[in-house]
Amino acid sequence: MTNFLYRFRGNVLGEFKELENQEIFCSSLQDLNDPMEGFKDMFWSGDRIIWTNLLKNYLLCLDRACIQFMLTGDVNKIDLATIPVFEIENDLPTEGYKAIFRQACGTFFGTPAVSEFIDALTARQQPVRRDELCVNLRMAHYTAMNAIFAAYKDVGEILDTPAGNALFDMCAKLPVGPEIVRGVNELEKRHPNVPNGTERLYASVRSMEQQSDLISKYNAPATVLNSNRSLLLAEFPGEYVRLVEKITYGQWYTACFSENYTNSSMWGNYANGHRGVCLKFNTGDVEGEHSLPLYGVTGFSTNRLAELKPAYGRVNHRLHKVTYQSTYPEIDFFRSLGRLRGPAASSWYSDGQGKRSTCAPGDQEQWRKQYWATLLKGQITKLDDWRYEEEYRLVVSELLTDLSDPKMRKQKYDFSSLHGIIFGIATPETDKLAIIDIVRRKCQQEKRQDFEFSQAYYSKTIGKIDVLQLRLIKM
Repeated sequence: MTNFLYRFRGNVLGEFKELENQEIFCSSLQDLNDPMEGFKDMFWSGDRIIWTNLLKNYLLCLDRACIQFMLTGDVNKIDLATIPVFEIENDLPTEGYKAIFRQACGTFFGTPAVSEFIDALTARQQPVRRDELCVNLRMAHYTAMNAIFAAYKDVGEILDTPAGNALFDMCAKLPVGPEIVRGVNELEKRHPNVPNGTERLYASVRSMEQQSDLISKYNAPATVLNSNRSLLLAEFPGEYVRLVEKITYGQWYTACFSENYTNSSMWGNYANGHRGVCLKFNTGDVEGEHSLPLYGVTGFSTNRLAELKPAYGRVNHRLHKVTYQSTYPEIDFFRSLGRLRGPAASSWYSDGQGKRSTCAPGDQEQWRKQYWATLLKGQITKLDDWRYEEEYRLVVSELLTDLSDPKMRKQKYDFSSLHGIIFGIATPETDKLAIIDIVRRKCQQEKRQDFEFSQAYYSKTIGKIDVLQLRLIKM
């Protein structure tokens, strides 16, 4: 392992003064150029207790969306950020609200087809994948929505439904279909050698649903597009699946490095078309991995006024080598509920009568190790198409620390860790002079004479970008 890693930058001067401030910024996944960043190959497989509690959570979340609709109709868009995937019944604010929710649950789970539906899910031969879960929830959706609106109607609180009075008739005609789940189990038994057959089947069904929804929107009046009615009647099951994944792992952020500087595409993509620079970092070694000491947010503390303030500290961060492959690590949803705390976690794994789900963690220490190992695998896995980047990653994850504010994601490195700077083929001379001046001042402050400047150029000999060290520029 070499002692150097490289970080391509489009502009180290500019508004953020990265070089002057010696900062490395950790980007959100949404700001990266690969839409598959953070993809979770999630599956659902569990016993009756855990499937029941998933559906109970679905009811709770759907209830919140229905309340917003009853209050505002289509005047204000339903705020999906308020959908309470982390909450349980005991978190509801009033006893009256809890009573209405319990009535909705009683109606829903008291439906014989729902009980058969849960049995069929529990008996699934293969793990349920994302598309299958979306389709299954859509089958149960209208029965769930009917139970919710019926509960509010019984107490005289209902103001409106997405389909007016026709909702209850429509729900009666769209019952839960446990026979479909049972049928899939039978197909798998009869055709055990068909690779990913169920997954491909449900991907097709999900695609047809989405096409049908798109056609409906295309033919609908403009007022229906992106309306709350459309969300409640068609889109909510898919949105729920996206939202509920948040109770497994939190947001994470990353800064990217590379093992070499010779790839012209890297200069083009990440160094502003060769007009930027490449920072050459001198790294340490922690158990065979590159490391870099950085100063940044490590948590939160409270002051005398009980105000929450970020706590800063120095951490020797590992820089993880990215693995390139054609698949992503699998995540067992029911055994990865790491963001639930206290009563919420207990509730998911309990039938309310003292019996625990077989999905509940046993040895906590072993579970934690596996939980974090699975997260790291996902953070440092990319598809084979990106192999040319030869990437290493600095990763910071949200635990009890909220890093959504970009200012909280700046990590400060020691100037001694910056071994040198490589100018791009098209770096403007004015930028070169400004960079040299910043480095000169920093070298004077730290009494340093060994800083290395280099110039990138195309080498016909190796057929790649190479560098020429600028030995006449001395600090």
